[in-house]
Amino acid sequence: MSRRLLNGYEAAKAFYDLFFEERKHFSLRDYLDNSFCDEMAEVNLKNGTSRLLYHVEGKYLSPTSIEEYRALFEFARDYVIHPDDRGIYVELMDPDYIIDRQASAKHPGFRFSHFRYKLTDGTYRYVEQAVISGRAYGLEEGVFRFYVFDVQNVYSRFAGQTPTEGHLFRSEVDEGTGLLTKASFEDQTQAAIDKLRGKSWCVVALDVEHFKLFDEWYGRTEGDLLIARIGAILHRYIQTHKGIAGYFGADDFALFVPYDQKGLESLYEQVRMTTLKFGFSAGFRPAFGIYMCRKGDNIRDALDHATSATNRAKKDFLKRIHIFDPEIQIKAEEEYRVLLDCMRAMQNDEITFYLQPQCRISNRKIVGIEALCRWIKPDGTRIPPDVFIPVLEKYGFITDLDKYLWEKVAISLRHWLDAGHKAVPISVNVSRIDIATIDIADYFDKLCKKYGIDHHYIKIEITESAYTENTHAVADLVSRLRDLGFLVLMDDFGSGYSSLNMLGTLSVDAIKLDAMFLNLDGDNFNKSVHIVESIVNMAKIISLPIIVEGVETQSQIDFLSSIGCRYVQGYYFYKPMSREEFEHLIQNGDMIDDRGFVTKSNEQFRLREFLDENVYSDAMLNNILGPVGVYTWKGEEVNIVRFNQQFYEAVGVPDFAERLDNIARFCPKEDVPLLLELLRHAKENRLNGSTGVIHFYRTDGSLSTFFMNFYFLGDIEDGYSRFYCSCRDLTELSDLREQMSLIAETTNDTLVFLKIRNERQDMTVIANGLQNELGLTKEALQQELSNYSFWNRISSRDSKAICGLVSRSLEQKEDFHITFRIRGASKNPFKLELSGNYVGNRVPNVDFILTFHK
Repeated sequence: MSRRLLNGYEAAKAFYDLFFEERKHFSLRDYLDNSFCDEMAEVNLKNGTSRLLYHVEGKYLSPTSIEEYRALFEFARDYVIHPDDRGIYVELMDPDYIIDRQASAKHPGFRFSHFRYKLTDGTYRYVEQAVISGRAYGLEEGVFRFYVFDVQNVYSRFAGQTPTEGHLFRSEVDEGTGLLTKASFEDQTQAAIDKLRGKSWCVVALDVEHFKLFDEWYGRTEGDLLIARIGAILHRYIQTHKGIAGYFGADDFALFVPYDQKGLESLYEQVRMTTLKFGFSAGFRPAFGIYMCRKGDNIRDALDHATSATNRAKKDFLKRIHIFDPEIQIKAEEEYRVLLDCMRAMQNDEITFYLQPQCRISNRKIVGIEALCRWIKPDGTRIPPDVFIPVLEKYGFITDLDKYLWEKVAISLRHWLDAGHKAVPISVNVSRIDIATIDIADYFDKLCKKYGIDHHYIKIEITESAYTENTHAVADLVSRLRDLGFLVLMDDFGSGYSSLNMLGTLSVDAIKLDAMFLNLDGDNFNKSVHIVESIVNMAKIISLPIIVEGVETQSQIDFLSSIGCRYVQGYYFYKPMSREEFEHLIQNGDMIDDRGFVTKSNEQFRLREFLDENVYSDAMLNNILGPVGVYTWKGEEVNIVRFNQQFYEAVGVPDFAERLDNIARFCPKEDVPLLLELLRHAKENRLNGSTGVIHFYRTDGSLSTFFMNFYFLGDIEDGYSRFYCSCRDLTELSDLREQMSLIAETTNDTLVFLKIRNERQDMTVIANGLQNELGLTKEALQQELSNYSFWNRISSRDSKAICGLVSRSLEQKEDFHITFRIRGASKNPFKLELSGNYVGNRVPNVDFILTFHK
């Protein structure tokens, strides 16, 4: 085991001492059982028997047919162990003293020694023999287990000798994993590829994502143990499926095996569960890349192709096994060329920015400009942004380009100020990748200080997709930027899932409407008019300036002006121009409107006015609010009195008109109390309203699932109360429980949904894969969790630790993991691992998905 045994017995002793000192999550028996050993056997001294669990065929002079331990011990002492080492062997393995010596060992229940074993060819090799016993290792009294590891190469290196060739295991095997070294794997696989015929064979490249981070988090010892266990899994796979396995260092493994989709999927699952058990995080997941071999292929090319497929698998959260596709490889090579050329272009100053003015419609004056990336080669060739920007985004280099352009913008602003020109604020684009990569607020603050620029000269445009993907983080960033004096614009508004609620959460200074809505021709005319009108009216309501991009025609200008839109950007006024052209344009200071973006403040917005059809059209409600309705409630009677088109489409039933009165009759009986409770809670909490998931029967008897958000509007005549309700169709997501149940059936885990309400923990059992171990049916487990008697099976210390960990993880919105002991069906405690995956708002009424794993 070369990763740890550097100079024989003393190094091995130091390793085991460190193991006992640092190991917190994984037992030594687990490590030994799953490591690559040459022999493993279990001895029962009560009946004197020995049972061989595993051994390497044809290597040692081992009497596999002897089942009586004393006879086995005496044969090994007299014929297998080197004469000079027999005393060491006897001290370790003597049946008359072994149990007492195990109990009094430095680490009770564990001892090991090094001595020389005889091979079938009559020569000797150094081995390490480890022995475990006792209940701490899950073994009954009088039972012990021993393991034999080949450590000859360690002694050879320590003695300054070069390992001899002849036996495969002498010179070509990595001691830590028992797999071939890279050179040996390549040699043997190449020879096999050259002789290919018949069935399909493949090269599989395997590594563990973020393994370097795993080493840093959990320590090198933990990483070595994980690598050793993966090596053992791969070794056993090639024993049953035939083939060749190699270990190349770090977390890089390779296989040459017959192509078997189900077999490889099963192998992946074994490795995945192993990494999960070690790291307790889904972030440390394996990825498999497969290359289908042909006779005559070069092994190094095959490994490169398999590694390329592995890299693709790492980028795919759901599909972690990818087969090499030559077309994708060609595309990837083209992208690499673009990426390399682009990086060189930045070094050679070929990439610059053009400026496109933003204008006030009424006076045609410039109120701002946007910096747009341009790549112009020395020969004048222009590379379109849609050729290179998506490549930079894909490979994570877009921030390098953005920082490069931001710096150039700051330099230009400084130049204008130094030259006495009137500096016009410049908008720069910030992507979601930038936000995830660097501290945007800190970067721009330092950039302005570096060049002595007032913060208001740089406006930050953040794409709508960045807001929707991480609303809370972006809201915090917007607040910090505005506190520093920057103006913040939401770019491409309407291209994704923009909503009135989002703009209420994010205090941006202006929004930019995506040009896709300006198609005012043909069949799309009415739709485009309604959408743009809706968004402009909404911007007026909340006193938010709006800039419409992509304006190119007089008809577009006329329409936008007629609905009160003040600012546009597009070819109608100015196409993007070089800095020199822009400087010439603004020599006449009258071309600039110093007021920037302003908007007329409308009177305070009132929700009941917004819902009044006499004020705003149905088209506006459909496009902005999504599915909404107005409900009335009295007693157990719930009616729908107003609704919009999107609500009608979301419900999607032919007898919709007949369902407006007393809607509870279309709910399952168990959902009716929840519906009434949601209305009651919304009435009591007017500011925040209430949310919940309600099911409704369709006409065919199937159930639809809706996430409903109620707000109390006020009491009306005849004792009714009126509510505003927005809803979201979750029917496609409602089979989550069935999907989780299927997962549990294949992994033997118990899955529970946890929702914390006012410090009360509500748990819903999704599947109970540990029914036999716990001695509880799914229904019985649900009852124990509901009345909290389940926690009586756990020590009070563990119970408090779990509650504290859940509270901290909820507060910090992060996953958690803990191991504890629980009384099961046999009344004897056994170890359970509990993992909690924080899901937040991704699954309604669920804070954590809990996984109980034995």
